[in-house]
Amino acid sequence: MQRVKIVALIGADGAGKTTTAFRLKDYLEAKNRQCRVLYMGRGKNRALPGARAIAKKAGLNLPRPQELHDLKGAKKTILCFLRDIAYMFDAYARYLVFILPSLRKGEMIITDRYAYDILLNEDHHALIKFLLLRLYPKPDYLFYLYNDPDILIARKDERTFRELTRHINVLKSLKEKFARLNYTNVYELKTDKVDQTLEEIIRLIERNQNGL
Repeated sequence: MQRVKIVALIGADGAGKTTTAFRLKDYLEAKNRQCRVLYMGRGKNRALPGARAIAKKAGLNLPRPQELHDLKGAKKTILCFLRDIAYMFDAYARYLVFILPSLRKGEMIITDRYAYDILLNEDHHALIKFLLLRLYPKPDYLFYLYNDPDILIARKDERTFRELTRHINVLKSLKEKFARLNYTNVYELKTDKVDQTLEEIIRLIERNQNGL
């Protein structure tokens, strides 16, 4: 049976993705498995310039995310579409620039977030969602880490209760959407304790594989 190549961890802020990713990396390296943790979310670790950087070079001033939220009509639709297109191209570029070279070296990739992060953007375009869910390379395993919004805010107070609730609902819905596409290696884990989360991830993978 083919060994696992990509394990993706998704979830709202404070769900424990980064901590779990590096704990899994430590576990694998102790088992003599080469691996790499990559951040694949929005805003950081880009392979291409973001839409804002491109616009700035062209002498344009794009609204910030909080300003974009307040826009209406055709202007908002166009700007949201351009934002999502820029992210989509960057997501593919990151796969080609960061993930593929590591896979060719025999490394296992653990991602903190994944390209599906784009769905957390409010007013994301339906075409982008369609292309992302069907065409973007799927990880061998996708783990959705979650907890109650109050607990997430206590862990990492960077989002409002409303934002976190929306993020939780968006990411939770992925399992159902992927099931329709016959992609079933999606698991939901409530992250009360890091050790328990790590043990469950290892158990779920090794249940279906000859080994990590």
